[in-house]
Amino acid sequence: MNFKSKEGASGASAVPEDATSETSPASQYHSANPSKWGKHPINVRITLPIFGSRFYFTMVAGRERRSDARLTQDREDHPVITLGNVFFALGITTMIAMAVLVVQSAMIE
Repeated sequence: MNFKSKEGASGASAVPEDATSETSPASQYHSANPSKWGKHPINVRITLPIFGSRFYFTMVAGRERRSDARLTQDREDHPVITLGNVFFALGITTMIAMAVLVVQSAMIE
């Protein structure tokens, strides 16, 4: 993968050359404005190998610092209720229910 330097507000950063495109404003924004994901009090990152592929799960938490306008824009750009999120929630709920049933059946015996 070829890397090129993109000069941003906070200095130069290496960005994969094929990750930026003149037709992709989101790619241009993210390459010029590197994220600050490393400064959250809770920062959990897990990669899971499932069916020969690797899937990642990231959970961050901390004090909300975004403006009301940014929150509104983020809610429009990234809605919470999507098909993927519904299936994820159903999967987590099913695993928790199964764990509770296993614990209850072990307590009965």
